[in-house]
Parts: sequence; C-alpha cells; structure tokens
Amino acid sequence: MKIKLSVGQKLSLGFAAIIIFFLGVSIYTFFTLSNSQKVNKLNATVYVPSMTILQEYNHLIVKSEKLIDTWIFIQSNEDTPEKNELKKLIKEDYPELLQRINVISVNWSEDDKLKFSEISKLVETLFGDYSLVMTSLYDFLSYNDPMVIFEIRPMVESGGAIVTTTTDIYTKLEALIAVQNKNVQEGNKNMESSLNTFMRFLTFTTLLVALGGLLVAIFSIRSIVKPIANLKSILLMMGKGKLPDHKVHVGTDEIGEMANALNFLVDGLKEKSLFAEEIGKGNFNHNYNPLSDEDVLGISLLEMRKSLQTAEEEEEKRKEEDHKRNWATQGLAKFAELLRQDNDNIEALSFNLIMNLVKYLGANQGGVFIVNDEDNNNVFVEMKACYAFERRKFLEKRILLGEGLIGTCLQEGQTIFLTEVPENYISITSGLGDSNPRCILIVPLKLNDQIFGIIEIASFKVLEPYQIEFVEKIGESIASTISSVKINIRTNELLIQSQ
Repeated sequence: MKIKLSVGQKLSLGFAAIIIFFLGVSIYTFFTLSNSQKVNKLNATVYVPSMTILQEYNHLIVKSEKLIDTWIFIQSNEDTPEKNELKKLIKEDYPELLQRINVISVNWSEDDKLKFSEISKLVETLFGDYSLVMTSLYDFLSYNDPMVIFEIRPMVESGGAIVTTTTDIYTKLEALIAVQNKNVQEGNKNMESSLNTFMRFLTFTTLLVALGGLLVAIFSIRSIVKPIANLKSILLMMGKGKLPDHKVHVGTDEIGEMANALNFLVDGLKEKSLFAEEIGKGNFNHNYNPLSDEDVLGISLLEMRKSLQTAEEEEEKRKEEDHKRNWATQGLAKFAELLRQDNDNIEALSFNLIMNLVKYLGANQGGVFIVNDEDNNNVFVEMKACYAFERRKFLEKRILLGEGLIGTCLQEGQTIFLTEVPENYISITSGLGDSNPRCILIVPLKLNDQIFGIIEIASFKVLEPYQIEFVEKIGESIASTISSVKINIRTNELLIQSQ
C-alpha cells in the first residue's frame, strides 16, 4: 500500500533531512577545516612570505644592476637621481631587506639558510664591485679618463666581474625561491588532500542527503509564495510608470514562465527607454531590436530614428556645403587682395601667392612657373617661386613645352590631378626626412585660352574637389594679373629704351 503524502508533508520531510545532513556535514567540516587551517597558517606565515621576500630580494638585485649600468654608461655628475637611488639601495634598502629575511629565515631548514648565506656573500662581493665603480666614476670629468673607462666598463660586459657575480646570484636565488615555492605547493597539496577526504565523506552520506529533501520541500513552498509577491509588487510599480531595477527570479514552473515573460517585457521597455535617450542625445547608431514584428512601440521608435537621422544628415550636408562656399568666397577675397600687391614685381608676387596658397590649402609644397614666350620658337616655363614647410625655396627650373607633367599642362591647357604619384617625381623634405606626396595638382594659369603660367601643388593629404575648383578659379585671376604685370614691365622697358 502506497503512503500518500501531502505537499506539506513532503516538504516537511525534506526540511528535516536537510537539517540532519547539514548537522553531520558541519561536524565533519569543523575537523577538516581545522587541519586545513594549520597547513594554511604555515603557508601564510612562512612559505609564502619567504617566497615573496626572496622575489623582492631578486628585484632589488635587478634594480641595482640597471642603476650601475646607468652609472657606468651615462656620463653625469655625482648627485643625479639614479646615482642617489643606487647609494640609497646599498646603504638603506638592502640592509633593511636583509634584516627582514633574517627574521623570517628562522623557520627555514639549515640547508636553505646555508644557501642564502652563500647568496649574501655574493651580494657583498657584488656591492664591493659597485663601490669600485662609484669611487672611480665619481663626477662628470672622471668619465673622460680613458684609463678609468678601460678598467670599469669590462666589469659589466660579458664575462666581467659584475656580470659573472650577478649571474651566480640569480641562479642561486632562483633555486632558493623554487624550494620555497615547492613548500607552498606541498602545503596546498596537503590542503587539497584534506578537502578530497571531505568530498569522499559527503559521497557516503547518502542517508543524510535523502533527509535533505525536507529543505527542498520548504524551499519549494517559498519559491511559490515569494515569486508571486514579487510579481505583484513589480506589476503595481509598472502601473505607476516605474521600471524595476532588478529581475524577478525565474523558476522552472508556471510561475517561472510568468516571471520570465515579465523580465522580457521589462528589458524591452528599458531598451526602448535607453534607445529614446540615445536618440535624444543624437546617437543614431545605438543598436535596438524590437521585441517582435508586432512590437508597435519599438517599430515606431525605429521609424522616428530614421526620420531624425535623415534630417540630421541633410543638415550636415547643408553645413558642409556652406563651409565650402564660405571657404572659397573668403579665399577669393584673400587672393584678390594679394593680387593687388607687388604687381610690379613678378618674383615677389609669385612667392606671395604660392606661400599663401600652400597655407590656405593645407598643402606642403608649391611652385609657380611663368611662361617665357619672348622667343616664339623656344617657349618654356621657368620657376619664379617655390615654397615648402614654412620656408622659401630658391630653385631654378626651366621646362619646355610638352616636357613632363608641367610641360604637358602647358601644352594641353588642362588641370592635372594625380593621387598615385610616380616614385621620385617629387620629394617633400621635412625635419623627418624625405617622403613622396599623396597627391599632385597642376593648374594652368589661363585667361581667354592663353596660358600665362602653371601652379604646382604637392600635399601629403589628398585635395578635395572644391579645393581644386578654387585653385582653378583663382588661376584665372592670377593669369590676368600676370598679363598686366608683364605688359607693365614691357611698357616700362620700352619707355626706358625710347629715352
């Protein structure tokens, strides 16, 4: 005959079983932890501190090695921070650390004490060599003594006294640290053994585990009442427009499914709230996915983002176009003013124009070539001004019709714009060395289909189309000014000849 137990009875039996189980586990745990505590205390008070302080000792030797290298190879006065630090390390830091090791080494084995004694003697020898270096290179002028340098520097080279002693120290110190680490590992192994014994004990307490069902039953009761109360409080909160800060615990029963659905809803509302905040801040790239294809609010928010993003993009385009127009307008006014200056000196005018044009474009180098057509059978352009990296360059260059890119531009009368500049075509020289530009712009100075000169611009950044168009526009004005200047110069020459 089966014994029928109510839910309350099953839960009560489970609670009683858990109480007995935990009582037995607690007693055994007490003894296991006591043993582990002893091992842990030995690790904490002897082995781990010993390994730590020996590593600190090793770090001190490494630091001293770097400081003595600095003392030897960097010429300096006696009272530099690095030299004072080495003196302090030898006189204060090392004795203090040695005293701490002597205190903790009381708990070491005799063999470990002997090993450390050997290391200490090596360190004393090392510091003796340091003392020789410090007294030999005592001031700035002592580094100029070749005999001193000849004696000292081999000590820190391969096979030298300092290098050999330091290597012996590292080797012996590493072995001693390994011993302490082994002690720590053995202690941990003992603790692990105790814990494994404890786990085996739990394996064989099946009877206590069976009685633990009582606690599971009680927990089941609480898992029904408490989740329902939580669901109620959260729903009331949401009814007031407030979202909970934490999620409802999700179980595996029907209440768990309700809690999961509520959590999903709350998460969705939080995502919507965050998404709306980010949209309000102008962050249209914030990722958001509607809860489903039927999420009316989520889909509406996405449509709102799309509309706002489109409006912002159009506004950015308008601002960019305004910026380009203003930049070109200001540039035209600026260069119109420049063209009214030095209009009786073509070299000064050319340099003033190319200097300001390179700066205004944010380029790196530029040159002005003026057409020399005094001999109709030998037409060429000659460089009148060159400017690069805030400096005037004095170069002489003559280019015939059809020769290279400049000659081609002169012959065809069309703008040439290159973003793949041939190797060795032109080199921009700065304080960092020589580099090829990323783009070359060659614009004819043309007026009424007649070319009066060429402007060549080289830049590390690729020029924008509106900048190229700007150069072409001011090219017409420059051509007109050059034409006037050449006429004035020719007129003055004729007047002089007639007199």
